[in-house]
Amino acid sequence: MLCMSKFRVNDTFALESRQLFVLAGSIVEGQIRAGMIVNVPLNSSLLISGAIHSIEFARRTDGREDVCLCITYEDSDELRVWNALNVQDEVLDVVPFNSNGSAGVLFRRREMDFSSKVAPLRREYGSLFTSISEALFKADPGHLNYDVNTDEYDPEVATIIPRLSSARSAEDVETILKEELLRWFCDIGVSTACVR
Repeated sequence: MLCMSKFRVNDTFALESRQLFVLAGSIVEGQIRAGMIVNVPLNSSLLISGAIHSIEFARRTDGREDVCLCITYEDSDELRVWNALNVQDEVLDVVPFNSNGSAGVLFRRREMDFSSKVAPLRREYGSLFTSISEALFKADPGHLNYDVNTDEYDPEVATIIPRLSSARSAEDVETILKEELLRWFCDIGVSTACVR
């Protein structure tokens, strides 16, 4: 069972000397610890996630204190992405970190209804479909593996399998996998922490 917490963002800022992007606010629900993942929705099907490096506190000029979720960033491009999100007065979901994750900006899709495409392909390709889905779940390029959601990569597999007939080499298969995963998880033009 995925345990989700909620965090209200009052303000954001960067601590550039420490390469930290800070979400300052308050915990609305649950418990939040370093290492958990904060999700920032971009639209109805795409979100950006960042691993919480540390939790600190900031005192406002009026004496109130904010909880600060600190997310590390790799470079100025990644910092620009975080700043461009303009996340203020929003409540964000915070979920447990999985063992295959990494810090930084992660782009991923939200749940969408692909059952009409997945089920026929799963039936038609059987063990091939299952093998690709299991391999993606194990590698977890989108940081979606919470150990119980083993079909999480089925929508991606449904877009990969139809393209495999054009592959003539292992390099072609690798290219197809990278292109589809980039399309699913990095479709907004930022390559930080995406499939390499």
